[in-house]
Amino acid sequence: SKTLQLLDCMHCRMDSPSAMTHNHAAMATPSGLLVANDTKPVRLKRLIDRSRRVPAAPLVVTRGDARRYPNLIWASTGTRVRFDRVFCDVPCSGDGTVRKARGLWAQWTPRSGLAHHEMQLDILKRGLELLVPGGVLAYSTCSLNPVECEAVIGAALSHAAGTVETVHVNIPGLTLVPGLATWR
Repeated sequence: SKTLQLLDCMHCRMDSPSAMTHNHAAMATPSGLLVANDTKPVRLKRLIDRSRRVPAAPLVVTRGDARRYPNLIWASTGTRVRFDRVFCDVPCSGDGTVRKARGLWAQWTPRSGLAHHEMQLDILKRGLELLVPGGVLAYSTCSLNPVECEAVIGAALSHAAGTVETVHVNIPGLTLVPGLATWR
């Protein structure tokens, strides 16, 4: 799961030659807390079970609709919790997984992405609300449909009216291309 990959990243010392392996000698005590939210109990149970294998996992698991994720309040100060990093892995049509889920292609229609767009945008906007100024948000789908990807990002940027910006990401060994600006 993507959440467990994030948990692994929090534990790894990136200066270690064995970073990003599951070598416990390369694990560092993380300085942060990962809050994972999902609506499906079966995925949460799987996450909890798998996270128990990670030493001292800094994980809080919640279940709820991410569009209406509640404001959390620091008990010590009474102030609202804001996050340095937010990862929105939103529900989608899944058309990007057609290679491993062959039956999906037979069910796909152009409307598949449209059915998710509004929910994806609401989740993304809520993620931005929970972010500290200067924080980083990553938006993820397993869709190739620009209505679920570029259109959601574009609508969120428009809604934010200049208060957020996209940033270039450089991942060694991965060739990235700009997102689509137009489509039919």
